Amino acid sequence: MKRPPISDHSKLVPLSFAQRFYIYAIHGYVAEVTYTAVWDVVFSVNHKLHGITSVWCLFIYGISMLVLEKLYFAMRNSVPLAIRAIVYMLWIFAWEFSSGFLLRLFDACPWDYSMFKGNVMGLITMEYAPMWYIGGIFTEKLIISYSRQLYWGPYFEKGTVKLRLDKKK
Repeated sequence: MKRPPISDHSKLVPLSFAQRFYIYAIHGYVAEVTYTAVWDVVFSVNHKLHGITSVWCLFIYGISMLVLEKLYFAMRNSVPLAIRAIVYMLWIFAWEFSSGFLLRLFDACPWDYSMFKGNVMGLITMEYAPMWYIGGIFTEKLIISYSRQLYWGPYFEKGTVKLRLDKKK
């Protein structure tokens, strides 16, 4: 879909760090709730689709995806996608372990993988490696790339540029 031309590009402002954090945090939160709901359907045959998570996950996902964003920009022109996905997966494991370890110190860690064979202290599980590998690619290709294309600025109405409401008349 082609965008209508904008006469003054200087009015477009990329999303701030805080705005991208918000998008990443909400995306991770919704993905977590959806994943746990689907897990419950598949393994417990509970069709109510009750997904669960913790408010801590907003911060965990928001920070993690901002780091993934930095990794993406550092590697995008020199490292093949398959290798970038491994780096993303390793970051996700490191972040999940360290944030879980810190939360566990306060009895606040919302996950426990101790029932999995490939778990490390119940904080991460190697069984999730394929999911984190694919999740890293998904995050790069869809979440990061699209959020970096979002801008604040004029909006379009019937082919004309209208100024934002916060601009004085």
